[in-house]
Amino acid sequence: MRVKKADIVRNESVAVTNLEKEKYEMIDILKFIFAIFVVGIHTHIMSNPKDTYQWYILHIFFRMAVPFFFIASGFLFGKKYIKNKENLKEISKMQIKRLLIPFIFWMLISLPYVIITTTGNNIFEIILKILKDVICYPWGALWFILALIVAIGLEYYFLKRNKLKLALSIGIILYCI
Repeated sequence: MRVKKADIVRNESVAVTNLEKEKYEMIDILKFIFAIFVVGIHTHIMSNPKDTYQWYILHIFFRMAVPFFFIASGFLFGKKYIKNKENLKEISKMQIKRLLIPFIFWMLISLPYVIITTTGNNIFEIILKILKDVICYPWGALWFILALIVAIGLEYYFLKRNKLKLALSIGIILYCI
């Protein structure tokens, strides 16, 4: 069997791609654990709010899940940026597009529910409530996707101006608030 030069180049590029792709096993393990925490929050796994230990577990450990997912997303986006600094705008657009497509799809799916459950005295009030529910605080877990889209825009702004320390400082302050 004869091996072509193109096959060798293709196989070498696949090997290089596999070597370049970094795995973060600890992030994957933490994503699994924190996903269980998110489920625990939403299923009210801690059923006795008067028990001090359950309160601390729920409000300290379980509530670390969402900030972790934001931090992990920012870290992985930052890694893409560091590897390809000159294409920051394209990377940001690609990430926003990846999030915007499922966001719009699920917004269209949830829109009938939002419309049905909206009450008001006049049509203007109803339209405002629907817009608020769709844009400001989307139904279900869509708020997280919308927040990631905004975060990518902010991250792009700070990375473009090389203001990483300022972004970190603002992030810590907002997290503490």
